[in-house]
Amino acid sequence: MPTANVYYTKLDQKNAVERITSDLKTFIAKELTCGDISLDPKEVSVRPIKVEGSGMIGDIEVEVKAHAFQERVENQDGFCLDLERFLERRTGIRNVKTWLILSELGHSME
Repeated sequence: MPTANVYYTKLDQKNAVERITSDLKTFIAKELTCGDISLDPKEVSVRPIKVEGSGMIGDIEVEVKAHAFQERVENQDGFCLDLERFLERRTGIRNVKTWLILSELGHSME
């Protein structure tokens, strides 16, 4: 279950991201699907987070956290570049920075 934290400083940035949340979930699910793991957009959590201060390096910054399957490790730079382009094209925000954080992890599900 990937999570995407979308950091923003201005309300119009949050609104731009929220308008495309469904498409963003679909994009992430499609791009992180690999091998026998087929992700559904409903399994992706997108969380807009307001940042105070001036320490960010992008107008919006996105951290996607997911399990480290080999296919994802091999394509992590491509994923980040494609995600940047997707967000810039769909939101009109020009300075997007992205990170894919891959790790071994556990999760809670009932």
